[in-house]
Amino acid sequence: MTDKFKYYRFIIWLTLVLLLVFLAYQAIVPSGQITYNYDLTNSNEFIGLLTPADRVERPVDGIQKIIGNPVYFSLRTTRPFQRAKVTYRIKNSAETSLIESGILVDGKAWRYDTKPLQNLSLDNLIKSGDWGLIETDGLMLLQRQERYNSIDDFLAQVPDSKEMALYNYNLKANFKLSDYQSSSTLRFWPYPLRGNYQFYTYLKNEALDITLLISDINENADADALQVLLYDQDNKVIKTWSLPDDGISDPAYKIPARELALTTDKLAEGVYKVELKANSDIITDSIKTRHSKLAFINRLWLAPASSAINLTASGSAYSFQTINPASRQEIKFGAEAVLLNQTYRQIFSRGRCGAQCSIQLARADVIVAGEGVLGLTADNLIDPRFQNLNSVNNSLGSIKYILARYTRPKVLANGWLQLSAEFDLTGAYREDNKYSLILSAPSLSAEDELADYVEIDNIQVELSGLNWWEIIKALVKKI
Repeated sequence: MTDKFKYYRFIIWLTLVLLLVFLAYQAIVPSGQITYNYDLTNSNEFIGLLTPADRVERPVDGIQKIIGNPVYFSLRTTRPFQRAKVTYRIKNSAETSLIESGILVDGKAWRYDTKPLQNLSLDNLIKSGDWGLIETDGLMLLQRQERYNSIDDFLAQVPDSKEMALYNYNLKANFKLSDYQSSSTLRFWPYPLRGNYQFYTYLKNEALDITLLISDINENADADALQVLLYDQDNKVIKTWSLPDDGISDPAYKIPARELALTTDKLAEGVYKVELKANSDIITDSIKTRHSKLAFINRLWLAPASSAINLTASGSAYSFQTINPASRQEIKFGAEAVLLNQTYRQIFSRGRCGAQCSIQLARADVIVAGEGVLGLTADNLIDPRFQNLNSVNNSLGSIKYILARYTRPKVLANGWLQLSAEFDLTGAYREDNKYSLILSAPSLSAEDELADYVEIDNIQVELSGLNWWEIIKALVKKI
């Protein structure tokens, strides 16, 4: 064997060893810090394509147009991490009012933790110079009338809720109903609901008393257990209930609906939130309660019912969607007639009816979604939340103060923006080594006749977590 041949063989083996070391390093990430970058020109091993395909156009010269909302992409990691900073290069060509990003935190309820990227309403108010601005540690306070000298002053003396709006900030409302009286009258929610939902109720030194009638349609073979959580006025879970899978996977075999009683000892006066976590196989056939307030939060999937449906909703901006061809119909929403004539398409409408709107459906199996609460009548509605800048009408009306956790976009050349959001990954949903992320511009619709879009040319993800030594120490502690 010649020295030259030995030399080449050594180089080949060294290259293979270095490649294996590099791949091992990429998998282990011993430093706990790594950055992935996707420029939309070449396929990326870690950051997936934007989907679904009908909401995006094919990239041209590294620039992709987003024409519908929302879009999703996956982030594949070789190990779990604790935090992620996601940075986008975006041109808001449509001047859409809101762009947000989120990460999936609940795979069953399909719930994303969303963060702001750009709020054009806030940006324009700041640019106008008509509002005073105070910024401290990522918080900003805009004042139409400059009454407060600092954000701490504002939080110490919060104005009337009708005079203020929030964006990306949770502020506890000391919400009380002065004329509320507990009741012994039994009330029924008559319309079947599919999958997960949340609602508010109100208690005044009384016990929670709600009974759900639950059935399982077994359209998929997965286990269909459900969980119900009760939140107090500080949004902390104070009690949970569960109902195991019924053990049946054959959709032709039906078992009687089961009751789940939600009861507690006496609770202090205030608003409480109930959340049901379940997949779309679970149907809540009915709800019975002695509480007069039952207001569903933001979204309902109305399962097939034998009668027409009549609801009352707070706010005047809602969307309607169905996956069932038999549920296509004209929906009466306030003074508007909403034509739901396609499956899977989300139809957005404003009801032109002020603070409360009626919603009338001839047929169910429709998803109703918006930033408000829904109930049978106006008397059932209750919403302790402050007004959100997303849902305030174009005219701010009586709003004098806006408190937001928001960082203004970094302006680049030629109209491009650098938009970033940070996420806690410790509670994020990860399956098959992948996280799921969402990019949302609510005003975009792939089905409308408008040629509006948002452009994107880069996604960068900076991940941080335990380094290799910290991982070893954590493993040793478990031994």
